[in-house]
Amino acid sequence: MASLAHNETTEEMAAKKPSESRIATVITSLMQLYGLSQQELAAKWGVSPSAVSKILAGDRQDVSMAVAQRLIDAFGLDPRALFDVSEDNGKS
Repeated sequence: MASLAHNETTEEMAAKKPSESRIATVITSLMQLYGLSQQELAAKWGVSPSAVSKILAGDRQDVSMAVAQRLIDAFGLDPRALFDVSEDNGKS
């Protein structure tokens, strides 16, 4: 796993909005990994199936940190998985 350019705490990440494109990628991977339908993933995540569909289609641009946190908790994810983090982001 690539290291972060600087170490962000969960609190620092919480001040940002999760990347919708990363969330779509992550939920697609989770569906494949666990063999879940959109409806099953939505139930485990605690969101509506239409919310999952909109995120996957790129039609939802307002995923809150609270909703992202439920995804993190439901699947035991590393919070950094939902953010666009790269070593060359140049922000410290």
